Amino acid sequence: CCSKTKIVTLANLGVVVNDQTAKNMVNYISDLYRINEDSLPVTKAISHFGWIGKEFFPYVKGIVFDGDNAQAKTVQAVGRHGSFETWRKACMGYRENLFVRLLMDASLASILIKKINCLCFVLHLWGASGTGKTVAFMVAASIWGVPDELILSVDSTINYCTSRAALMKSLPVFVDETQLSRGSLEKLIYSMTEGKERGRLSRNSSEKSRKTWENVSFFNGEQPIVGAQSGAGAVNRVIELEIDNPLFTDFAGVLEMVRENNGHAGERFVKHVQRISEIELAKRHKDLCQKLSVLAQSTGKQVQSLACIILADQLAGECLFPEEKAVDLLEGVGFLKNEKEVSQAERAYQFVIDWIAANENLFDPAYSNRILGKVSKDSCLVNQTELTTVLEANGFNFDAVKKEWAMSGYLERSSDGKYAVKTTVAGKDTKARYVKIIFQTPQTVYEYEDYSGDNKPFGGNNP
Repeated sequence: CCSKTKIVTLANLGVVVNDQTAKNMVNYISDLYRINEDSLPVTKAISHFGWIGKEFFPYVKGIVFDGDNAQAKTVQAVGRHGSFETWRKACMGYRENLFVRLLMDASLASILIKKINCLCFVLHLWGASGTGKTVAFMVAASIWGVPDELILSVDSTINYCTSRAALMKSLPVFVDETQLSRGSLEKLIYSMTEGKERGRLSRNSSEKSRKTWENVSFFNGEQPIVGAQSGAGAVNRVIELEIDNPLFTDFAGVLEMVRENNGHAGERFVKHVQRISEIELAKRHKDLCQKLSVLAQSTGKQVQSLACIILADQLAGECLFPEEKAVDLLEGVGFLKNEKEVSQAERAYQFVIDWIAANENLFDPAYSNRILGKVSKDSCLVNQTELTTVLEANGFNFDAVKKEWAMSGYLERSSDGKYAVKTTVAGKDTKARYVKIIFQTPQTVYEYEDYSGDNKPFGGNNP
């Protein structure tokens, strides 16, 4: 309303304004505001859901939504519809399945992220088609409102997904069918768990303000979202649930119920959380983290995320499902990845061992003219260039893992502290750099026939 070049967009809303009348319209509105400034009503507005201090939008009076008109359907979807008791009784039955229960608990846990200073994380549900993954998403989304409007398709762009995360702020984001993704799922994981938009510059090169969020993201698909080649950061931020059997017996009945009855549980849960101090919530979360750390050899981030879900389960038992028994911590621990599964160095090492076993002929001159190194009983010399290339081709970086390999006893350094040595193998005359990969226990006696006493490659005794 202050720019004659932009005010013409009001024509899309039915206001009679064009390029010729734009300047007069801007002046007219400016005069009206100046004359009536003291009598114009003031309304508090917000452009996202979630916590505003101790209040929570949309469960607060006196504040209206004033965001993008394109988000109107999503805003209208969050709220109460149908009967809470009908929803509660049906969900009591659904929650007998541990996967559905954890999914619902993670949906509730989204509003706790800010209160307990937890990090954003992803819960990924995967398994064969027909097991009811999308239906389970509908149940988890029905906590907050009409589920159909709260679930995104993964063929949406990363920018669209992060824009939805900024709108939901403290409420969960649901992304369906990850196998249809048009971009990098690892990049999507980082974007959604980063908790803030990408940095951008305006036309005058000043930094634009970035929207932020603190919530849980939900993905589902027919295969794992992280693999052996994924970065440790991506693996650490994801809790994966593998589905073997159908989650429901009557898919159509479940869909009908959650579409007609939804949105009540979210408001009740928020009001219950508001009655508990942040100090107490943080203490309960910390206690759960300590218990889970004893039970599971996992990373702090994974433990922190699961503890948040279990805390939400306990709170749900206090205000939504009082008849329910608390979830067994040991059952939850089974879904965590251990430290070796998270560590990129560990995964890279396991890959190299498998690669050596699969290409054994390339280490034996009796079978191949192209020799990459030499295998002994407890270790293997691998040409450094070939090792670096094969690691890069499979998503790993030798320079990033070599130090941890050496510390873990997977790689033996030379006497001068280097990670490779110049030597010859298989009777060849040309010296090249080789890395010594240890299979089990590092040896002090070397079995490589081509070593000369002058090389002393790894500081041990040469035969």
